[in-house]
Amino acid sequence: MNTFTLVVGMCALVLVAGHHNKPHECFIRGDPHYLQFDGYDALDFQGRCTYIVSETSNFNMNNPPTDSFRVLVSNSLLPNHDDLTFSTAVWVIVHGHTVRLDMERDVILLDDEIANIPHTESNFNVTHHHPGYVRLLTSFGLEVELQKLTNANRKHKVWVRVPASYNGQLRGICGNMDGNDDDDDFLTPEGTVENDVTVFGNSWKQSLGLVEPIECR
Repeated sequence: MNTFTLVVGMCALVLVAGHHNKPHECFIRGDPHYLQFDGYDALDFQGRCTYIVSETSNFNMNNPPTDSFRVLVSNSLLPNHDDLTFSTAVWVIVHGHTVRLDMERDVILLDDEIANIPHTESNFNVTHHHPGYVRLLTSFGLEVELQKLTNANRKHKVWVRVPASYNGQLRGICGNMDGNDDDDDFLTPEGTVENDVTVFGNSWKQSLGLVEPIECR
């Protein structure tokens, strides 16, 4: 079994036992391109709403298991474009909390309350990993990192890193992380394989009970 240690304060350390337990990564960038956990080619999905990019198969919003999570990304139209989108925020639902990591604001939204960075809870913390980067790290090894937008750099980047122990236990736009680069990474919430990227992406749309951008309605 993997051992993880969460260090309270500015620094966080994940101790992973063994080479084969190296975390798997889903990478989201640009307008947006998604490099799935198992994929070698990025898929392009120009969704204009909020989507589940990764969650555990056992995730339950009303009674989530302690080792479960849901990660969502909110997209909006790029200024002066009617066909290109970019990610504006990342949402992490974990340990009974909902955390919003914002691409431009240097604070987080924790259960509808503004909190400064760094911020520490009993089972996760949020820190400035590097200048311009924000990272959420949980006690069980989930790591969500984003590169914040600046006036000089308008290209966002998001990383979702998950311990290898979750192999085959995930779903969402980032795929199921079963180690196979095949069609089973394009499963919809209903469990069917969808070869159309737009239909696949839209199947993971999630409102979060928020007022969505006009272009999403």
